[in-house]
Amino acid sequence: MLMNLLRLFFVFLKIGAVAFGGGYGIVPVIRQEMLSLGWITDEKLLDMIGISESTPGPIAVNMATFVGYEREGVLGAIVATLGVVLPAFLVMLLVYRILARVRASKSLGIVLDAIRAVVVGLVVATGVDMMIGVFFTLPLAGAKFAFDFRALIVFAALMLFAFAYKHIRKKSLSPIALIAVSMLLGMVAYSF
Repeated sequence: MLMNLLRLFFVFLKIGAVAFGGGYGIVPVIRQEMLSLGWITDEKLLDMIGISESTPGPIAVNMATFVGYEREGVLGAIVATLGVVLPAFLVMLLVYRILARVRASKSLGIVLDAIRAVVVGLVVATGVDMMIGVFFTLPLAGAKFAFDFRALIVFAALMLFAFAYKHIRKKSLSPIALIAVSMLLGMVAYSF
């Protein structure tokens, strides 16, 4: 058990060390690691993302906690969560110490701009990957390729609702309300 916990810690320590941008930018890294280790399937990953987004806190921390719990119970959840947050914690301590010295540095601005561009690319790639996973059932063990029309209907209804809300109320729908509406639409669409 100790070896499993150490492996869990170091896998999430590595993930946390490259998690620039957080949020959905880290999902491809988690996906790559979890699939290569055989710890989760793509279907389980989509479930994890849904659960992680529906609970308070950063998605990376929630996903680490979820995987840790799946692998080694409560202790695994604690170890995986510590692993994923430790690099950011240490970096923030370091940044805090040196920020005053390099605040006007042009080189730092260039590095941050590059990191921002990479994070945008990761978020877009994750969104496309998730859409493919939700809309299409990929062939497995001789199964035929299938398109999930209910997912398309839920997506279209959600976009229409958000668009109408923004134009009627003159403000965007809050993320919490958007999650609640999407949950209700999904429940209705998949109950038939």
